[in-house]
Amino acid sequence: MKIAVIHLNLSLQTGDPRMTYLLASNIQKAGHHVVIYTAKYDPLCFPELHQDLVVKEIKSPIGDTVLDRSAFQKVVERLRRERLNTEAVKKIASAMDRDFDIVIPENDQSYKLGKFYRAFNPKAKFIWVMNNAPFRHTPKNNSIVNILSWMAGRMERVRVRYYISLITKVVVHDEEQKILAKEIGLDTQLLPIPINFEKFYRPVSYPGHDTPTLLGVGSLSPARSYEDIISAGILLRKKGIDCRVVLICKDIWKDAALRKKLIDLSRTQEDGSWIDFRFDGVSDEELFKMQAVSFAFIFPNHIKIWGMAAFEGMAAGLPLIVSDSTSVAEVLKDGDNALFVRSSHPEEIAAKVSSLFDQKIYESIARNGQDFVKKNLNWGEYITNFLKI
Repeated sequence: MKIAVIHLNLSLQTGDPRMTYLLASNIQKAGHHVVIYTAKYDPLCFPELHQDLVVKEIKSPIGDTVLDRSAFQKVVERLRRERLNTEAVKKIASAMDRDFDIVIPENDQSYKLGKFYRAFNPKAKFIWVMNNAPFRHTPKNNSIVNILSWMAGRMERVRVRYYISLITKVVVHDEEQKILAKEIGLDTQLLPIPINFEKFYRPVSYPGHDTPTLLGVGSLSPARSYEDIISAGILLRKKGIDCRVVLICKDIWKDAALRKKLIDLSRTQEDGSWIDFRFDGVSDEELFKMQAVSFAFIFPNHIKIWGMAAFEGMAAGLPLIVSDSTSVAEVLKDGDNALFVRSSHPEEIAAKVSSLFDQKIYESIARNGQDFVKKNLNWGEYITNFLKI
């Protein structure tokens, strides 16, 4: 089959571009001809993932996320982003080859593409990989922004219904996205996002707990709740435990206020030198080294989000401490292959870390977690099921 994969912005090292490249690469390995289309491309974004892929950049301006702005400015920017993204989708549709059998919009506004591409190729089937429903509303701290966000979500539902008539199937990674998709009448298949197990695998080894290092990985975002990891480290240090924290939190959106908040919090315990902030991200080699010297992986996100980094940490032999609010917790079992905590409860993280000082508990959680990832989150099985769709 000839398959097109669409993602509007391949210039940021975030989860969506990574998923786009991994999906395209593994479909290509299964013997299909794959072409990726985008409106914004940076060859330095995950170069190791797209080196064997055909990526066609159909240049078109797209909106960017706005931080530290008023509610009104955010609304204006959201409307502008909506218009620009729609124009980018139209431009890509007109530039695409006319003989694709399957078109896969991967997240973002690319789901609109079917409405335009069908005029050039009425036989193509459209499979929308919806990792984050564009009409999903998450509560905001500011009441005005919260109301406006809710209204924007309702408007987006109307837009989605206009564009989805040509969508054959929607693929989602968690139960929440599945429910949201079904609410607007989309035929939906649940396929949890896999990882490259062999790349991250390291045998489980109890590192001792004299100086336990807590590892957190992800883009710098309020949703990541890094402050919970820092606060848990502070609690452990107050108990005389020489706890260390490594936060690989690439500041993609240049959120100076959040950086300052986390650094100031770290300095409430001594001078903050016990925390290693990596706001510029790290290479794969550096990540592997940090996983090798870490005690546990902490994933305290306070919203429904799927974290590939959490499962990569499990593949690397680290026990996972995860917020029960996340999509990650949906597929795991507390006390068996992970340890659950409530979001915004760093004292629970500290308690779970302390429980892992028991070597038998540590090795049991780590091994069960590693086995779960190996059996359930591999690309071979994912692509087989994806192609069945």
